[in-house]
Amino acid sequence: MYAALWCGSASRGEANEYSDLDIHVLVTGNERWRSHFTVQVNGQAVPVEVFHNPAGQIMALLAQEDGATTAMYAHGRAVLPHPDLNKLILEARARYASGRTPVLLPASSALP
Repeated sequence: MYAALWCGSASRGEANEYSDLDIHVLVTGNERWRSHFTVQVNGQAVPVEVFHNPAGQIMALLAQEDGATTAMYAHGRAVLPHPDLNKLILEARARYASGRTPVLLPASSALP
């Protein structure tokens, strides 16, 4: 892991009691995966979902106009900055600002 983006409702200040913490991390290599765990915050268990992806995979999802990925990168906050992450954020923001409605990719492209 060499870069991290905090995204989702909590990063936007819109979390509720059902929200989790969403983190995208950039990894080297070609593998992509998700991890799930909980952390204690003020005595409450908070679920965390981490999306591990190579930068090239995220760029491909942005090029495919994947709605979830575009929104997460356009509105997320870099918590472990890196030039690759900055490039992805700028690309997502440009695509989001273009006014085109991102699409949801078919379930076959989703991670397990």
